[in-house]
Amino acid sequence: MALYDTDVPVRMADQFQPATEPQLTALSEVPLQVTVRLGSTRLALRELLELEVGSVLLLDREVGEPAEIMVGDRVIALGELVRVDNDLGVRITQVSASGL
Repeated sequence: MALYDTDVPVRMADQFQPATEPQLTALSEVPLQVTVRLGSTRLALRELLELEVGSVLLLDREVGEPAEIMVGDRVIALGELVRVDNDLGVRITQVSASGL
């Protein structure tokens, strides 16, 4: 199987136009998975297998450093952890300069 179909017109990209505001509005209801990353660490397999209830993992962040708000692998904002009643939340403190 060929990687490129030679029957496809070379100027196919000309058929597509930049997204307009109504098109973006139509996409605004698409659900996205948002992840808040507090930090990370590396463990040897042996250390991973030794984890038990009460074990503490040290992260690569200090207390008070902002959490990363991510969509996919892209950081879209930074924030601080807050308590809302009995739930955990994130207050946005900075939005990525590259936009959402």
